[in-house]
Amino acid sequence: MGPFEKLADSLLQSAIFKSSDFAKYIDNDFPLPTHFNIDPTDFPLPTHFNIDLSQIPDNFYENVLDSNHVFAQASEIMGNNGWWIVLSLPAIFYMELANRKEQLTSEDIDKYITDYVNQDNHHLLTNIVRSWKVDFFQLRKDIFEQALWAHTHSKYAITVPALVIQVEGIIRELVKTSDNGFTSWGIQKVIERFEKNFKQLESIPRKEEMKFGDLTAIMNYYNLKTIERLYGDYDPKNHTNPQDINRHAVAHGLWLNYSDRTTSTKLFLLLDMIHSMVQRFRE
Repeated sequence: MGPFEKLADSLLQSAIFKSSDFAKYIDNDFPLPTHFNIDPTDFPLPTHFNIDLSQIPDNFYENVLDSNHVFAQASEIMGNNGWWIVLSLPAIFYMELANRKEQLTSEDIDKYITDYVNQDNHHLLTNIVRSWKVDFFQLRKDIFEQALWAHTHSKYAITVPALVIQVEGIIRELVKTSDNGFTSWGIQKVIERFEKNFKQLESIPRKEEMKFGDLTAIMNYYNLKTIERLYGDYDPKNHTNPQDINRHAVAHGLWLNYSDRTTSTKLFLLLDMIHSMVQRFRE
């Protein structure tokens, strides 16, 4: 399933959820949570998504507009907490996030995403990594497989440095092949060229004026801010532990407490986000 199919599926779930007849369209193996702080195994991946199109409710379009706005709000909340819209999470997570943004902490969000993606013996994370078909990713298949093995065996001191340097390599290769061979010693100039390929929107339009393209642009904005943070300012002469993943702090060997499950998981999901962006760029 490609990135737009994932998002469309997720949007459809959230739109139908707003209908009082939700149970008609979604299997019972995708239970609705009553609160956010629950075991992520209560959000099993749906094995079936059977929809009778003739039974779609009359207010479906209105619900899609609501869903676009909810996802835009969730993008902002995720961005403010060091994340982005992770397409592999269930739509209901983002709905709950938008409804309870004042009650949830960054730690709550980190824990939910990490637990969800790694549940069932890392089944979802494994599927994500093995779905990467873009050539830049295929060239690194052995690296990703070894990193995945290390992650599933809790060897996070191996996965984090292995993955964080691949982000730069993939972005450099995309820019070089799509921008007349452009390259630069400094990664910031390369990232600037990468960003020019994607429409961005920082502020959320009013719900009634919002289009799907606006949602995509908002998601792009927070995706790219995440990549920028990865290469944020860092001075090895005056080292302090970064608040979020910082490539320079890892590469200079001065940040020593990065080896945890959340950081490792986040880097896999960051690579998945870049994979989705590269796919969209090529469409």
